[in-house]
Amino acid sequence: MNRDARLLQAQQVLDATAMAIWEWSAPVPESVNGEISWSAEAAAVIGSPRRSTRQHLLQFLEQVHPDDRACVSAAMQVAAESGQPLEIEYRVVRQDGTSGWLAMRARSVDAPVEPPMPAIPDAHASTPAHATPPAAPTVRMIGLIWDVSQSKGRQLESFARGEMAAMTLESISDGVLTTDIQGRVQTMNRVAEHLTGWSSNDAQGAMIDTILRVVDESTDEPVENPVLKCLRLDQTVSFTSRSSLISRSGNRIAIEDTAAPIRGTDG
Repeated sequence: MNRDARLLQAQQVLDATAMAIWEWSAPVPESVNGEISWSAEAAAVIGSPRRSTRQHLLQFLEQVHPDDRACVSAAMQVAAESGQPLEIEYRVVRQDGTSGWLAMRARSVDAPVEPPMPAIPDAHASTPAHATPPAAPTVRMIGLIWDVSQSKGRQLESFARGEMAAMTLESISDGVLTTDIQGRVQTMNRVAEHLTGWSSNDAQGAMIDTILRVVDESTDEPVENPVLKCLRLDQTVSFTSRSSLISRSGNRIAIEDTAAPIRGTDG
């Protein structure tokens, strides 16, 4: 069975997954001179006509977004030379001008194919043989490519929302802390760092009652930590007007604030 037939047979299995097959023959260490074979479906994924085709690596890199081109080229070279699996996501610029995010995975299917040894010159020959430089060994990798534009878009949107939330927390004048459902600190803004005397890095993972030490202002007795009470009751809890925060350095600060549960889409 020839290579194109193998690609077609495997592609029939992958049609339902929207993944497509590609193959790369890479001379080592000159992997830049390698050749990629695309199945018809893979060619369509990268924006080429839907037919099995072969393409020089440099031609493929021209379809990679300029900002991703160096990373993709470096990752492919490392995979070819080290034999490690190739796992990359990059932006493609298709022939029709559209762009998107693609994921590529590949593994080496055999060891580098060494070229035959050059012939030993015959000392008795009347015409001396000219030495031919040996060809580079070749690594063959086969893998999958698929479009991840939708999931990448959601990921980038989520990241942008997180960045906006972080900027908002940093810009407000109140101290804000978040914890997990066990009460371990996850994030703090700068005001919270200033009030508690704990840096965000030092506080991360610590129990909230270690970072946020609250006492009754008149009796100096510890009070139930409002965050832990909020988690226990699963409802908003307010600090009393007689509460004081004992900072890491022992300073006493009068506080008045609220602890509220944060619920995700799953409740």
